[in-house]
Amino acid sequence: MRVDRKVLRRLLEELEFESLIHLMSSWGVSVRGVKGREEAFRRIWEEGVTPVRLEDILAVLDLERSLPLTFWRVYTFQRPGGVVRVGVVERRLNRELSRRSGEDRGAGYFRALSIGGGVIYVFYRFEREELVGERERVRIIRRLCHLKAIVGDGLLLVEEAEWLEWVLELLSRALGAELDPVTLPPFLLRELAERSVVRRAVVFLDGQITGAPGLSRVVVEGENVVKGAEKLRSRQELNFWSAGPLIEIETDGFIFSSSGRVKVKEKSGVLGVKEMLQLVGNVLKIRDNT
Repeated sequence: MRVDRKVLRRLLEELEFESLIHLMSSWGVSVRGVKGREEAFRRIWEEGVTPVRLEDILAVLDLERSLPLTFWRVYTFQRPGGVVRVGVVERRLNRELSRRSGEDRGAGYFRALSIGGGVIYVFYRFEREELVGERERVRIIRRLCHLKAIVGDGLLLVEEAEWLEWVLELLSRALGAELDPVTLPPFLLRELAERSVVRRAVVFLDGQITGAPGLSRVVVEGENVVKGAEKLRSRQELNFWSAGPLIEIETDGFIFSSSGRVKVKEKSGVLGVKEMLQLVGNVLKIRDNT
């Protein structure tokens, strides 16, 4: 397969430079002396772009672009064997996949890539056919999809999407560890809210207490929900926090829910992935020390 030179250059220009360097290293392409995109492009072009390498580029681009739009489910794990190796995880995932070849999950494969700092990007690559009506005609569009997961130090973040349970089962086998879903108790969300400028908060309501059985939650939005709630309480108008447990908070930077959903809103790229892992890790430390 021959990739057009201009197309390759355009794709590499869209990648973060750090991502580009990690991709080159994972392919065995020397990064010694590479200080800019032009030199990186030259070496990749000379080495050749295989279908697998092109797929890696597209998958990392997908991760970088979609990060601010993606909700992730958080899991913890303890692996008896210590360090998680990229090649081992990929082989185990595809071996498990081959054993389940009869399952209707689309014709695809798993790929694992190191993105630095001990973090592994795992994606399941598959094609989806979509039927599109067009003035009494039906077109079939094939769309390339990547179901994404991030493996950190004892942390696993999986894209909230279809086939979630299936992917989790395969990842558990590949990592050789039990995956424990993370939940955040309301008091921890309250503590996080008081440390941040919260723009939106969701509180679960007990219908038996409120007398409104059809109302299960209330959403409050504003410039600073915590300050606003405190002002109402100080005026003895409404104690917002006593209405029920806090189940979700949203700031300018992130969304956290008690069910273990997380979204990083303003970050993108590999740096955003690592900051998301750090944010989740810090929150879990607060939980464990409380």
